[in-house]
Amino acid sequence: MGTGPVCDWRSQCRVDFRAASGSSSISAVRRTPLVLPRLLVSVRNVAELEAAMAGGVDIVDVKEPANGPLGRADASVIEAISVRFRERSTSVGSSPQGLSVALGEVQDLWHDSPIPQIPPDVSWAKLGLAGLGTRSDWVVEWGRCRQQFDAAAGRPLQWIAVAYADAVLARAPAIDDVLAAAMATGCAGLLIDTFDKSSGGLLEWLSVERLTQLSMAAQAQGLLFAVAGKVTAIELPALQAAQPSVVAVRSAVCSGQNRQQNVTLDGVRSFRDQMAQVWAQADRWFPAD
Repeated sequence: MGTGPVCDWRSQCRVDFRAASGSSSISAVRRTPLVLPRLLVSVRNVAELEAAMAGGVDIVDVKEPANGPLGRADASVIEAISVRFRERSTSVGSSPQGLSVALGEVQDLWHDSPIPQIPPDVSWAKLGLAGLGTRSDWVVEWGRCRQQFDAAAGRPLQWIAVAYADAVLARAPAIDDVLAAAMATGCAGLLIDTFDKSSGGLLEWLSVERLTQLSMAAQAQGLLFAVAGKVTAIELPALQAAQPSVVAVRSAVCSGQNRQQNVTLDGVRSFRDQMAQVWAQADRWFPAD
């Protein structure tokens, strides 16, 4: 376990709206159904893509877990998955809503490193910010790398900013700074993830209330809000309070819940079913009109 705070998320399955929003004068609330988040599953090869799509995934994410939390897969793997994604999306009536790709950490990209071309089927892209927390020019460097990938793709990609809940271990910029930079640089969304997969999951680093505050801030600016970091089905009742746009998983749908093992159809289907059940039973509270 890491050195960060351990949050008792089991006691935080419901977050008071006034505490999350900073308001103390709400006198009435109304209840509306929660919107089920999109389920994202990270895959490392075509076989895992087939399992994820058969299991009912919404977003397929291409990632090589052996290369880190946002490990970039080989260009040939990205292309093969993209081609099969396109084939299945055109032949299956109910297809995922998009394809995303993890591109590694900014600090691992040298100025003269070859930048792989991103297939046209990719909707979203992510670059990690580990190691940049003490650099005053990290936003500039992040932007430079994004521009290189945009140029290689021949189009502006939809970028998802990644903030590490365990930023102290990742030596990454603070979450609030990443959110501010995401809004300032035209990102499509914000992903809260963990860097060190051996140091505890997302809810062991951030409280439900903190996630709710971040979710509200991001979505108020039109950003997708995604959560990841060893998320398990048992944590779904707590996570629903934060109302994420996307729940991103890998280990939870792999054999033995080991992110280095294979994604399984049964794992994806089971997680999706449990997520649907939790959200169907949940309430969302807003100030009354």
